[in-house]
Amino acid sequence: MNRVFGIGLTRTGTTSLRAALEILGFPSAHWPPPDRLEKTLGQFAGLVDMPATTRYRELDRRFPGSRFILTRRSVGPWLDSCRRWFETHPPSAARNPYRLELYGREDFETATFTRVYREHHAGVEEYFRDRPGDLLTLDVCAGEGWEKLAPFLGAGIPGFPFPNANRNRVLPAPGTAPAATGDPEHPKISCLTITRDRPALLRQAVEHYARQSWPNRELVVVVDSRGDTTWARPFFQELGRPDLRWMVSPMAAPLGTLRNMSVAMATGEYVCTWDDDDWYHPRRLERQMRGLLESGARASFLGEGLHYFADTGDLFVTTWPSPGLPASMLCRKSRVPRFPEDELQRGTVRHLFAGWKAVHVLQGHPYLY
Repeated sequence: MNRVFGIGLTRTGTTSLRAALEILGFPSAHWPPPDRLEKTLGQFAGLVDMPATTRYRELDRRFPGSRFILTRRSVGPWLDSCRRWFETHPPSAARNPYRLELYGREDFETATFTRVYREHHAGVEEYFRDRPGDLLTLDVCAGEGWEKLAPFLGAGIPGFPFPNANRNRVLPAPGTAPAATGDPEHPKISCLTITRDRPALLRQAVEHYARQSWPNRELVVVVDSRGDTTWARPFFQELGRPDLRWMVSPMAAPLGTLRNMSVAMATGEYVCTWDDDDWYHPRRLERQMRGLLESGARASFLGEGLHYFADTGDLFVTTWPSPGLPASMLCRKSRVPRFPEDELQRGTVRHLFAGWKAVHVLQGHPYLY
């Protein structure tokens, strides 16, 4: 297929759809600024919400062979959601053109939105009437998810719940309970691991994760499909950890793409790097998270770490320049910069955060890492 376009109206699960597309290996943009639209179309495999919502005919002609996903929900709850959203999110200069393009106005009005709702769904259904294989209708709010989306895109069904981004929770998979949320003193941290062909190191990383003192956490593992993956399912089944979410990348992808997948999979309010070849003190998350919360910063890095050479038995304390040790990133999920969709080179993480002023660097604790 050429591209994937989410053409549902705002407040129909478009943010969740974008996260799901990322997990399935389709890097996607959501509401790109008008002046960056052309660049966005060149960089991403998917586009969700505006302006795809109103320009699906043009995009279909421009990118033949693409797939289209119409997210929808019942009109009553949709109107209530739109009203609340517009009341608390006044239009910004960059996005006013999209609101005018879709609704013909910048504020909420029930009659107008009801008309747009009915006309949009009727128009999409009529346009794709003779091409049912190119359109998927998905009601995320009613519980539809992987079982429809993954086969439509030719992908395998992930073994974890479908993201439900704007409710800050996920729809539980059959037979499982939703993740616990809402602990203000211990916000959930998602530890992100990318691994390839080294289950012994991964087992060590899981052991270090299991010993962490921070209570509200999960481990998210993406197995790089460019290597052998036959070990993955029995490995994770043997672990049997309910706080571990994993998947094999659905396609060969560079490290930056895999990191973006792991961020999309995360259900925590915060995410942190958890490389499979590093060792971590049991209080690493606790110390770093406390420092981040007390500082009010957006992200935290460790200023020092220990570097051990197993062949010689030498141990060194390494000091890193601002913003700190790249592999120790701890950041609010909503603020994580997008990793480049190419092979991530050494120093890229430091580059992504280099211009940030609100970064906390934890000093004096080299033993944590």
